[in-house]
Amino acid sequence: MKRLLLTCTDLMAIQFLVPHVKYLSAHGFSVELACSDVGGRLDDLHRALDGCLTEQEKQVIVLRYGLDGQPPKRQREVAQITGISRSDVSRIEKRALEKLRRALDG
Repeated sequence: MKRLLLTCTDLMAIQFLVPHVKYLSAHGFSVELACSDVGGRLDDLHRALDGCLTEQEKQVIVLRYGLDGQPPKRQREVAQITGISRSDVSRIEKRALEKLRRALDG
């Protein structure tokens, strides 16, 4: 298995890299995403997760992007775990990301 270390310095880079990490992982790469340079913005993200999202929105985002230390999950997997439809996962994810974007930008 090939090992790949990706580093990033801001939250937008993380959002951009996650789909690529999923793809590379599915194709035989051991991928590590290092975001230590992000610093306080990760604290901002966690405050926004707790402060502006419903429990369901938070659960979907945490599962989809692997924010609990687990590998990111596909929408279909999140749907099975949460007991909602894949289209509901998509709708909830979109709404939650917009809320997070607004919270972090202003």
